[in-house]
Amino acid sequence: PVLARFALSDAAVTPVGGGHINRSWKVVPRSAFRGRAQHAAAKAFLLQRINPEVFPDGKLVLQNVAAVCDHLLASASRVGLDHLERRVMQVVRAPGGEAGILGDDGAWWRILRYIDDAVAFQRAESPGMAYEAGRAYGVFQRLLADYDGPMLGETIPGFHDTRLRLERLREAVSRDVSGRATEVASEVRFA
Repeated sequence: PVLARFALSDAAVTPVGGGHINRSWKVVPRSAFRGRAQHAAAKAFLLQRINPEVFPDGKLVLQNVAAVCDHLLASASRVGLDHLERRVMQVVRAPGGEAGILGDDGAWWRILRYIDDAVAFQRAESPGMAYEAGRAYGVFQRLLADYDGPMLGETIPGFHDTRLRLERLREAVSRDVSGRATEVASEVRFA
């Protein structure tokens, strides 16, 4: 039912592994995609279920991601970057223009253009790979530097609050409910 609401009901769907938070599926249309024209040439899409246990306001997550991706795509086009379909995540809007839909299961769902032959790594396997990751992050920052779109919402309250995180670490160390604090004493001192 979710795919039908994105005009993708006639498609082959296979799970995509590797994610830690959201569940994902590759969606390959068997017939022409009837959605927005800019996605008509896409060979495949990525369907994601936003995990409501991690993101209780999945709609806000979708709105934030769509706003950032729209800005990145416009910025990348403006500076003449090539292969935009590989460089910028592209959100496929639901028929009403929303960045996703609320499913019958109570979770928010989104569809992105699938990036063929993309590979995800959990960690850098060489200094060169770390350099390229840093360089890509620098490009991301440069393209996002002039973002003045809608205010982005806080999707996980306190997630980026360093003081709060350090206070929670101090509390956890003092409680030491699992009896492991002495094993990580040097890491705690460093933090």
